[in-house]
Amino acid sequence: TEHTNNMTDCDSSTMSPTSSYDDPTVVTVTPDDKGVKNPEPNDVLCGRGGSINSHPGNERYRTLVEKRKRVYLTARFKREKRLIASSIVSEIRVLNGRFLSRDTKSGLWKDIGDEKARDKTSQALRENAPSIRAEIEEEINEQRAEMYKEESQKQYQQPSYYSSWYPPYYGYG
Repeated sequence: TEHTNNMTDCDSSTMSPTSSYDDPTVVTVTPDDKGVKNPEPNDVLCGRGGSINSHPGNERYRTLVEKRKRVYLTARFKREKRLIASSIVSEIRVLNGRFLSRDTKSGLWKDIGDEKARDKTSQALRENAPSIRAEIEEEINEQRAEMYKEESQKQYQQPSYYSSWYPPYYGYG
């Protein structure tokens, strides 16, 4: 059985690229009431199930999320996190991809718009956060241990210039 998220209905037919600050990579989409029957390969499908997970757009989307997950989880400010999520949405949109949810009444796929797409992306970036943060902490601790080990070894090694520091002996007295 396939479960779909009931999100605000929207459609890609109103997806007209609007440049923000004359940046051709920024595409803005707002929800609308029309729908599409067949999702395209670059679309990201909201919901659950094997057919949704194996959709090419969802596979690409998950790859983008995984690439940016560590940066997202180590970001200090909410604005940074929002920009990371928005960059993933923009990357999908530039490829003419849509974030689609199936309308249970009509059976059509409708675009959820940028705001909900960003929310969905933020949620995906937070998945498995505790275990990933633990991995990051473990890596940092290993790096610290290696650094301390190198520093302690340097302290016990006498530099070679100490052996030649003494003044030359000329044989007087």
